Order: sequence, then C-alpha cells, then structure tokens
Amino acid sequence: MSAEVTESKNYHHGELKAALLEAAWEVIDAGGLDKLTMRELSRRVGVSHAAPYHHFKNRDALLDALRQEAFAGFTEALADSGKRARSPDKRLFEMGRAYIDFARRYPARMGLMFTLRPCEAEVSETERRSFEVLVDAIVALQKAGMAPKGDPSRLALLAFSAVHGFAKLWAEGPISAMPPYEATYEKSRDQMLRTLIRGFMSERVLADRERSETRTRAGKPSATKPRGSGRKR
Repeated sequence: MSAEVTESKNYHHGELKAALLEAAWEVIDAGGLDKLTMRELSRRVGVSHAAPYHHFKNRDALLDALRQEAFAGFTEALADSGKRARSPDKRLFEMGRAYIDFARRYPARMGLMFTLRPCEAEVSETERRSFEVLVDAIVALQKAGMAPKGDPSRLALLAFSAVHGFAKLWAEGPISAMPPYEATYEKSRDQMLRTLIRGFMSERVLADRERSETRTRAGKPSATKPRGSGRKR
C-alpha cells in the first residue's frame, strides 16, 4: 500500500502533520530527543515509513517544527503568567516562575529550544517574541522606577541568564538532588527571583545616588587651590 493511500485512509485535511507532531512530543517528553526517529513516529500514528516525509523533509525539519511549537507554548506561558500580576515587579516575578516551571516540566523541550538549536539558523519571529515578552516586562519595571534607566534589552539579558541558569541547573544538574534543595524547589525558585528583582531595584537606587553625587561634586568649588594662589605678592 502506498504512503498516500495509507495517509488518506486514516487522516484527512492535513491531520497527519498534527498527529506526527503530537506523537513526537509524546516520545520526547517520555524518553528524550534521542528516542525520536521518523520510523518510530510512523509506527505510533499507524502510517507507512514514507508518510512522514510528505510533511517533513527529514528529522532536522521535524525538529525545527517542534522547536517553533515549543517556543510558541513557552512564550504563551510567560505572557499569561504576567497578566495575573498587579505590579511590574510582580509581573516579572510571575514570569520567572513560569519560565522555571516550564523548564522543570519539559527539560527535553528546553534542550531542543536552546541547547540543540543550530547556530547558523536564523532567529524566527516565534523565537524572538519570547525575548520581547521579557523586554516588555523590564520596560514596565523601568517606567515604575523599579529598575535603572537605559537599554531594557541589557537588563532582560541579565534576567534571562539568571533565570535560565537556575532552571537548567535544577532540571539537568545535581542541585535538585542535593539536600535541602530537593524538598524546597518552590522556596528556592522564589528566593532566587526575589533576589534578582531586588537587585534591579538596588541598581536603580545606586545609579540615582551616583548621579546625585556626580552633580554635587560638579557644583562644588575645587578643594585644591590652584598653583601659586597662596603666594604673597
């Protein structure tokens, strides 16, 4: 039986592509990316081995489609979490929670999104949007006077690095199995996020203080007398 006949018998109007992606997530979430093969997907959805290639040129094309889906779900989780917040700092806090929880729940997806992403691949709009959501939260923090002025992308990168590092260490490293951390995931997560946000606030206060001191020094006469000013005529 040909691949076309097999596909048309069981799936209609492009349903096979959606079924393949759904089956791929089941494989990845259960056993990791190493378990994902085109042949395994064919077996799971009940089509011929050639049928998946009508929708994905090869495994890399399948992984790219999965990566875009993962980023879309990731970005939606971040954006939705921020909607519940009543203040800019709480918004960033809830987004951080959503980020770390997503990474803990879907470690293989995070690996696909960030670790296994081809360096030469162009950044898609879906991927870019996940960072823009974070930048928007930083801008709101700046407007409320809770973060230093300047390029919000710089602060967003700082927040991203801290949160992603914590999430990766917890999901893939030994930290989750080290006492007392294994029993205090939520407490450790929230403490890290509060420290990060307080750091932004402290940096704003310190930056304002430095500017104030600079203006004060500029307005005062120099304490050092110019040469020759003390000579008698």
